Amino acid sequence: MLAHLQGQPFNASRLGASLGGVAHTTVARYLDALVDVMMVRRLEPRLPNAGKCLVKSPKVYVRDSGLVHALLNIAPD
Repeated sequence: MLAHLQGQPFNASRLGASLGGVAHTTVARYLDALVDVMMVRRLEPRLPNAGKCLVKSPKVYVRDSGLVHALLNIAPD
């Protein structure tokens, strides 16, 4: 599911709902584990002025592009 969210703002509640009603805290713990083993990069938003920033959720990226292609069934040329 994270491969489909590549580069998009991360919403644990929405991801948990699409996984069949998993709690957002569980999804956040799983994301923390994937960040700890360096499979996923969590890019926090830059907030120089928090009042003007509309999107305050981090973006997630799977670090291995080959793994992303395999998960999304993208064939090499």
